[in-house]
Amino acid sequence: TLFPYTTLFRSTKAQESQSADIDVFYVSARSDGHQNNYFTDVPYMRAGNDMFISSMPYYWPGTSQLQFFVYTPSLDDFGQDAELAIGAGSQKIRNFTIASDLSGQKDFLVAEATGSKESQATGVELNFEHKLAQIEVHAKNSNPGYAISIRGVKIGGMPSKADFDFNPAAGTSEWMV
Repeated sequence: TLFPYTTLFRSTKAQESQSADIDVFYVSARSDGHQNNYFTDVPYMRAGNDMFISSMPYYWPGTSQLQFFVYTPSLDDFGQDAELAIGAGSQKIRNFTIASDLSGQKDFLVAEATGSKESQATGVELNFEHKLAQIEVHAKNSNPGYAISIRGVKIGGMPSKADFDFNPAAGTSEWMV
């Protein structure tokens, strides 16, 4: 059982997701000292207000701590080449591509958490963060004697494809263009 809580920052794309908007998120779990993941890219479906469960049960592996890497929506929403690469020494989503059409763009949320066997009964709290930026341009004129007309704004050099690194060793995630 995982409990999601959304930490909202004002840095998301046009259609910002809220906790109530999330019906499924995808989880990978790793245990330090093990080469293989405990599980990879398992969908957790909404099962109540703040509770999500997987379609099959997973039991805590002994006394190990697990590190969880979580994202939503599905990788299918971020290009046909998007792939999850969670493993020993690397926790990334590669070839993440933003749709060129604004209506096809999705908000991208991630969370990372660590839990122990004691977390099994209460669940592991997830604090989601928005990882895409929305750029807004506003013009303000305090002089009523002037009329301002904006004919256009051009922002260049914005990449639409990158790798996302959960980067737990640094304590912060980052984009790698």
